[in-house]
Amino acid sequence: MDNNLHSFRLASGSSFLECRVLERDATSHDYLVGVEVSSSGFSAQHELWVERFSVEAFNRDLKILSSSFTGKAFLKGMSPNSFLLSLTPLTKTGYLAVTGNIKKLAYTYNTHFDHEMHFCFECTVTDLEKISL
Repeated sequence: MDNNLHSFRLASGSSFLECRVLERDATSHDYLVGVEVSSSGFSAQHELWVERFSVEAFNRDLKILSSSFTGKAFLKGMSPNSFLLSLTPLTKTGYLAVTGNIKKLAYTYNTHFDHEMHFCFECTVTDLEKISL
Protein backbone atom coordinates (compact mmCIF):
# COMPACT_ATOMS: atom_id res chain seq x y z
CA MET A 1 0.00 0.00 0.00
CA ASP A 2 1.26 3.46 -0.94
CA ASN A 3 1.78 5.60 2.15
CA ASN A 4 1.53 8.78 0.09
CA LEU A 5 -2.05 8.51 -1.17
CA HIS A 6 -3.52 11.63 -2.72
CA SER A 7 -6.88 13.31 -3.01
CA PHE A 8 -8.35 16.49 -4.42
CA ARG A 9 -11.62 18.40 -4.34
CA LEU A 10 -12.97 20.90 -6.84
CA ALA A 11 -16.01 22.91 -5.78
CA SER A 12 -18.28 25.79 -6.63
CA GLY A 13 -21.25 26.50 -4.39
CA SER A 14 -23.01 23.21 -3.71
CA SER A 15 -21.43 21.46 -6.72
CA PHE A 16 -18.23 19.51 -6.12
CA LEU A 17 -16.07 16.62 -7.27
CA GLU A 18 -13.83 14.76 -4.87
CA CYS A 19 -11.36 12.03 -5.84
CA ARG A 20 -9.46 10.04 -3.20
CA VAL A 21 -6.89 7.33 -3.81
CA LEU A 22 -7.96 4.49 -1.52
CA GLU A 23 -5.40 1.88 -2.55
CA ARG A 24 -2.59 1.25 -4.99
CA ASP A 25 -2.13 -2.27 -6.34
CA ALA A 26 1.35 -3.56 -5.47
CA THR A 27 1.73 -5.46 -8.75
CA SER A 28 0.12 -3.35 -11.47
CA HIS A 29 0.40 -0.02 -9.60
CA ASP A 30 -3.18 0.76 -10.66
CA TYR A 31 -5.27 2.88 -8.30
CA LEU A 32 -8.54 2.26 -6.49
CA VAL A 33 -10.17 5.70 -6.43
CA GLY A 34 -13.17 6.86 -4.44
CA VAL A 35 -15.16 9.43 -6.41
CA GLU A 36 -17.94 11.59 -5.03
CA VAL A 37 -19.71 14.20 -7.15
CA SER A 38 -22.62 16.56 -6.67
CA SER A 39 -23.88 18.81 -9.45
CA SER A 40 -27.12 20.79 -9.73
CA GLY A 41 -28.80 18.77 -7.00
CA PHE A 42 -27.76 15.35 -8.31
CA SER A 43 -25.11 13.28 -6.57
CA ALA A 44 -23.22 10.03 -6.99
CA GLN A 45 -20.35 8.15 -5.43
CA HIS A 46 -18.42 5.11 -6.48
CA GLU A 47 -15.13 3.28 -5.92
CA LEU A 48 -13.42 2.29 -9.16
CA TRP A 49 -10.08 1.24 -10.55
CA VAL A 50 -8.00 3.63 -12.65
CA GLU A 51 -4.98 2.45 -14.62
CA ARG A 52 -1.60 3.78 -13.56
CA PHE A 53 -1.06 5.19 -17.07
CA SER A 54 -4.29 7.20 -16.90
CA VAL A 55 -3.25 8.68 -13.54
CA GLU A 56 0.23 9.51 -14.87
CA ALA A 57 -1.24 11.23 -17.97
CA PHE A 58 -3.74 13.12 -15.80
CA ASN A 59 -0.98 14.38 -13.48
CA ARG A 60 1.20 15.35 -16.47
CA ASP A 61 -1.67 17.25 -18.11
CA LEU A 62 -2.45 18.99 -14.81
CA LYS A 63 1.10 20.37 -14.76
CA ILE A 64 0.56 21.87 -18.23
CA LEU A 65 -2.80 23.31 -17.17
CA SER A 66 -1.23 24.80 -14.07
CA SER A 67 1.65 26.45 -15.94
CA SER A 68 -0.09 27.73 -19.09
CA PHE A 69 -3.81 27.16 -18.51
CA THR A 70 -4.10 25.48 -21.91
CA GLY A 71 -5.06 21.96 -22.91
CA LYS A 72 -7.23 19.53 -20.98
CA ALA A 73 -6.73 16.92 -18.29
CA PHE A 74 -8.67 13.64 -18.45
CA LEU A 75 -9.02 10.85 -15.93
CA LYS A 76 -10.74 7.65 -17.01
CA GLY A 77 -11.88 4.57 -15.10
CA MET A 78 -10.72 1.09 -16.18
CA SER A 79 -14.18 -0.38 -16.70
CA PRO A 80 -15.84 0.85 -19.89
CA ASN A 81 -17.78 4.08 -19.29
CA SER A 82 -17.45 3.77 -15.49
CA PHE A 83 -15.89 7.20 -15.02
CA LEU A 84 -14.62 10.07 -17.09
CA LEU A 85 -13.40 13.40 -15.75
CA SER A 86 -12.40 16.31 -17.95
CA LEU A 87 -10.86 19.55 -16.69
CA THR A 88 -10.91 22.30 -19.31
CA PRO A 89 -9.74 25.89 -18.84
CA LEU A 90 -12.40 28.48 -19.63
CA THR A 91 -10.22 31.56 -19.11
CA LYS A 92 -6.54 32.31 -18.55
CA THR A 93 -7.32 33.45 -15.01
CA GLY A 94 -8.26 30.20 -13.31
CA TYR A 95 -11.78 29.23 -14.35
CA LEU A 96 -12.22 25.53 -15.12
CA ALA A 97 -15.05 23.49 -16.57
CA VAL A 98 -15.36 20.26 -14.60
CA THR A 99 -17.29 17.77 -16.75
CA GLY A 100 -17.73 14.04 -16.97
CA ASN A 101 -19.80 11.06 -16.04
CA ILE A 102 -19.86 8.33 -13.43
CA LYS A 103 -21.63 5.01 -13.86
CA LYS A 104 -22.21 2.00 -11.66
CA LEU A 105 -23.83 -1.31 -12.53
CA ALA A 106 -26.47 -2.22 -9.95
CA TYR A 107 -27.67 -5.78 -9.49
CA THR A 108 -31.04 -6.89 -8.18
CA TYR A 109 -32.34 -10.39 -7.68
CA ASN A 110 -33.60 -10.80 -11.25
CA THR A 111 -31.79 -8.20 -13.32
CA HIS A 112 -29.18 -5.48 -13.43
CA PHE A 113 -29.23 -1.87 -14.56
CA ASP A 114 -26.96 1.16 -14.77
CA HIS A 115 -26.96 4.09 -12.41
CA GLU A 116 -25.35 6.93 -14.35
CA MET A 117 -24.79 10.61 -13.78
CA HIS A 118 -23.38 13.25 -16.10
CA PHE A 119 -21.98 16.30 -14.36
CA CYS A 120 -20.81 19.77 -15.30
CA PHE A 121 -19.92 22.82 -13.25
CA GLU A 122 -17.44 25.67 -13.32
CA CYS A 123 -14.97 26.48 -10.58
CA THR A 124 -12.00 28.71 -9.91
CA VAL A 125 -8.72 27.04 -9.12
CA THR A 126 -5.91 29.06 -7.63
CA ASP A 127 -3.83 26.07 -6.51
CA LEU A 128 -4.10 23.89 -9.62
CA GLU A 129 -0.49 22.76 -9.21
CA LYS A 130 -1.43 21.11 -5.88
CA ILE A 131 -4.03 18.82 -7.53
CA SER A 132 -2.85 15.32 -8.37
CA LEU A 133 -3.58 11.68 -7.75
